[in-house]
Amino acid sequence: MIKLVNHHLTATRELTYQDFRTIATLANQKPFLLKLRKPKVPNAAAHFATRSGSLTTFNNTGTETENTYRKGDALITRLTPTGIARGINGEPNTYIVKKKDFPILFNFFKHHNNQEIIEDGISYGRTCYGKNIVIALAFKNGLKIMCSWGPQKIENQTGYLFYSLVTHTVYGCDEGGLGAYMPYEPREGEEEIPLPPKVKPE
Repeated sequence: MIKLVNHHLTATRELTYQDFRTIATLANQKPFLLKLRKPKVPNAAAHFATRSGSLTTFNNTGTETENTYRKGDALITRLTPTGIARGINGEPNTYIVKKKDFPILFNFFKHHNNQEIIEDGISYGRTCYGKNIVIALAFKNGLKIMCSWGPQKIENQTGYLFYSLVTHTVYGCDEGGLGAYMPYEPREGEEEIPLPPKVKPE
């Protein structure tokens, strides 16, 4: 089920690209194209799970997702200029990236920016940066959707629905995560980016 009420999106099953197109039409929105910027200061760290487990991701308004991971999956922790990014109750803002997706979504920093992040005696892995390109829709009253890794909830703030042109998956992004992106103009040869035909950005 997909439901859009008062600028809040709800989806009880995993969304596809066709769903993204349908939602754009229902919301009367033109998707905008974004690319992760390479930060001058590291804004993420990654370490790889040595066994299966579960993880709760927290943002600045509470719980965002509750997911499971497998051995080899990457656990990505957001960083701020002063250390680990934390949720409303001080929990690390950490999320899961599947093992197969990490090499196409992230690079590790080189040279002086390649650091191991340790805080309170806990290692969060080495510094990395994303290289994703997405088309996005905005819902000012948040969203509650099903992603490939499980449910995701973004409440009490604007929630962004992303379709990744790299992994071809649909998922959400909160206001904090959006700051890592910048508007993107396709390079020569990228004219065939699959934007919804009736709602192309201006």
